[in-house]
Amino acid sequence: MTKEILIILGPAGSGKSTQNELLSKKLKYKSIIMSDVLKEEIKKNTKIGKHIHQLISKGNLAPDNIACDLLFKKIQKERSKKIILDGFPRVTNQAVIFNYFLHTKNYKLKGIIFINVPKNECVKRMLLRKRSDDTKEIIEKRFNIYFKDTKPVLKYYENMGLLIDINGKQTIPEVHNEILKKLKKV
Repeated sequence: MTKEILIILGPAGSGKSTQNELLSKKLKYKSIIMSDVLKEEIKKNTKIGKHIHQLISKGNLAPDNIACDLLFKKIQKERSKKIILDGFPRVTNQAVIFNYFLHTKNYKLKGIIFINVPKNECVKRMLLRKRSDDTKEIIEKRFNIYFKDTKPVLKYYENMGLLIDINGKQTIPEVHNEILKKLKKV
């Protein structure tokens, strides 16, 4: 069964989760959120889950091989032919491994939606959420790490002609409409 996969990326505070939810409903995509995949494994209290928990609690990412293995199993089990991935890939190595997986399974990568929002706007939005871990310093650190790791991923997909750059400074409906309009062209 051929599956069509759409990826949505953006820094924390970009509105990526909101757009993921809207796109899933509008276009009938099944949403798979990478952080949820990892949390599910942690909840199972497996050896891998315990290892992931140790890493994440220290602010580290799960190793590429573990993250990819868990995600690929989830994608293969999914009955839907249309999937939207939220928060994956985070680094170029994951993108390369993911492309190999897609090729071996004959799945189609429709595009990578990148919700582009300047750092100061993301920080402002996140401070308005008033979560305990959303201090200005922590937010800026996460933002800097995100772009250090993810900028090469965006360039990788841009070079493949798959990057769909979206102006994330607009209102939620305007961002949604821009995504829908650009998706029609791919």
